[in-house]
Amino acid sequence: MLHLERGYSNLISLCEKELGYSSAAAWRRVEAMKLLKDVPGVEEKILTGELNITTLFKVNQFVKQEKKEGKTVSFETKQELLNHFCNQSTREADKKLIELSPKLAPKYKEAVRQISTEESTVKFVGDKEMMALFEEAKRLGENPRESMADCFKRLAKYYIKRESKLLRKVAKPLSAPGKWQSFYPCLQHRFQMISSLTHEYPHVFLSNIGKTVVSL
Repeated sequence: MLHLERGYSNLISLCEKELGYSSAAAWRRVEAMKLLKDVPGVEEKILTGELNITTLFKVNQFVKQEKKEGKTVSFETKQELLNHFCNQSTREADKKLIELSPKLAPKYKEAVRQISTEESTVKFVGDKEMMALFEEAKRLGENPRESMADCFKRLAKYYIKRESKLLRKVAKPLSAPGKWQSFYPCLQHRFQMISSLTHEYPHVFLSNIGKTVVSL
């Protein structure tokens, strides 16, 4: 084997030491190579640019996940998947493979990381509905090339402005003496009158209680 001939215990070490890849990048390439043996013609598609290493790696991860669940992925299925992913983005490959095996979906946690005094990266998971709403919000914006960050900022500003107006309306005190303020003493007087009459003539005012509506 090539790595043994070069004095390395495995291919990953060879990729790291002689080709300069990071550990993660070397591991992905070695995993992707496994499909070269399984499916003839893949190497040619890589050379022509129809497929890339990342897509091969993702398909191989799908095969491994299926084996973990006791399923067998046939040669025909592997070939069909790779042919389907020709000239497609890795995002499209991700979407298809997650549909076939939901456990491949990455498990993210919400995170905020400051990268400068003025900027931070924000990471969270959005479901299908949220992404559709977000795309619609971008479409309705004035700038068709608006970035996700700018769209998020615009939506946040709009929401804060709208809610602030509603809060000011709720908290707004009654205007200076007007018809409502002048009506309060009259209303209070009527309640007192009804209470007195009910106390003095209960046989009149309480006989149909629950059936009569008293108009103030």
